[in-house]
Amino acid sequence: MQMNMSERATDIMETGDMCSHKNFPSTCLHCKKEQTKLEPTETRDGLPVIKAVLYERLYNTDIRAAGEDSSSTFNFQGFVDEDREDYHPGVAYRDSLATNGILKEAGQHDGIHVGTDGIIGYSADNTRMQSPADIGEYNIYITIPGKLQKEKGVFCRYDSCFRVETFDEDPENLEDIHDSKKGWIVMRLGLDPKEDLLARRKVEFIHAQIVRFVEEGGDLSEIKVRTRALENVLIDLDETDLQAKMKSLEDKK
Repeated sequence: MQMNMSERATDIMETGDMCSHKNFPSTCLHCKKEQTKLEPTETRDGLPVIKAVLYERLYNTDIRAAGEDSSSTFNFQGFVDEDREDYHPGVAYRDSLATNGILKEAGQHDGIHVGTDGIIGYSADNTRMQSPADIGEYNIYITIPGKLQKEKGVFCRYDSCFRVETFDEDPENLEDIHDSKKGWIVMRLGLDPKEDLLARRKVEFIHAQIVRFVEEGGDLSEIKVRTRALENVLIDLDETDLQAKMKSLEDKK
């Protein structure tokens, strides 16, 4: 299981185990609860196996709850064991990245979530995967709180975001959008993991570039077109060219 951090190296596993006071249990002055340690992970085919409840907690963790200034990305390739009541039991393969709390404002909204998932297919009837070989595509899901949409001068609908100036309907409809809990940007990437052995690395880079763009105050209405442009740049690159291109893009400020 990979844990990639942006800027500062805080262990997201520890963040996920914070006490109710939003402190690490071992150092919390409000309670003397001992810090919970994760049990050694089971493995399957060399990949970690974790419980579904832990997976969901890590997937939805906002590193800023621990006082960090920068975001952290939960980067997981492994198996999830579902043993909760009212859920389909069994072990299934999961491939995902998740960054939470981007541009979060305490008491106002929870910030932007950027999630990238490897799946069998967007319209597949069976969504449970047994191994990495089952992944047919990668999809990116971005959620943006209504309050943040209003603050940034955009509105999200039809799986994308647009500048407020382009809204040509009843103003009350725009207010409804901005009063909503969140809006979505959804993108199906054209990278083919069955043909391109570098697809996962390209996906990681695209995800990181979206997070960086948003954190640096980029126009949210440009996310989709910028992502498509980056995907087109990376899609046919081999190992050497990919490394060079990623370095040149990382060096840009």
